[in-house]
Parts: sequence; C-alpha cells; structure tokens
Amino acid sequence: PNSGEDESGPSGQAEEGPGADDEDIPGDVCQFCGLQDPKLAEGDNMDLHFYNDCAMLCSCKECGQIIEIASYNEHLLNECESLEKYRECPRCLEAVHVDEFQAHQDKNTCVVAKPAKMYNRCPLCHMDTPPGEEGWKKHLLEELGCPCNDRKFPGKK
Repeated sequence: PNSGEDESGPSGQAEEGPGADDEDIPGDVCQFCGLQDPKLAEGDNMDLHFYNDCAMLCSCKECGQIIEIASYNEHLLNECESLEKYRECPRCLEAVHVDEFQAHQDKNTCVVAKPAKMYNRCPLCHMDTPPGEEGWKKHLLEELGCPCNDRKFPGKK
C-alpha cells in the first residue's frame, strides 16, 4: 500500500487529477500514469518513479516540487514558493513570468483560453488537448506524448 504522500500524490493535488480515486489502486500501479510494474511496489521505487519518470508529473522549474502537469499553472500562480514571480495572462490564462509578462501581453499572440469543459491547455507545449483526465492521459502518455515533456511513458495505454 501507498504512504500518505503517495495517496495524495507529490503535489497533494490528486483529488483534482488522475489520482483522484486511488484508494483501490494496487501498490505496483502508478496512480497518475497507470504504469503497472511489480518493481514499483518495492522500497522507494514508486517515489523514484514519481520524481524521475512519471510522464504525468514534472519538477517545478522554480521550486523543484514534483507536481501534476495538469496543475502546473495553478502551482506557479498559487502554491509555489516563487509565486510572486508569475502572473496569470488574462487572455490565455497561463502563468507568465513577471519579467516576460509585458512582452507577452504586448505581442497579443497567445491562444485565447477555451472553457475547461472543452479543452485542457498543456502548460509545457501550450497546445489545447481534449478535456478532462482522459485528455491529459492522451496528450502525455499516448503516441509520442507531449513534445515538450522530457518524461515519456514506457508503454502505450
């Protein structure tokens, strides 16, 4: 079984994303990407998977915390220890570094955000993807995955 950190996920955001109903997930299955590997149940292997390999997670470029990619913008704007360095663009609704914010707004070329029920916006590649958890899984885990994600899912779902 998972430890307290594993049950809520590295960012504590599991209730909003892919790990939402992880109570029945076996100890050898990643609650985020669904990878099933008996080695994940051994020692710290699940944590190592979260910190190094899970394609649904990333390391915050500011604080290093492991978070779900689906909530990366929210993390930068509301949770990160460096949140004062980011502002939300009213047009695309993405987190933009304050040093780049004026230029970002002046260019006025960012893609206008669409309703969350219609699309997800990937904070890594800025592409719109299908909505909800399945949209995130399709974008981050299937085929080649997100082109801007260094982590790749080891198998197709």
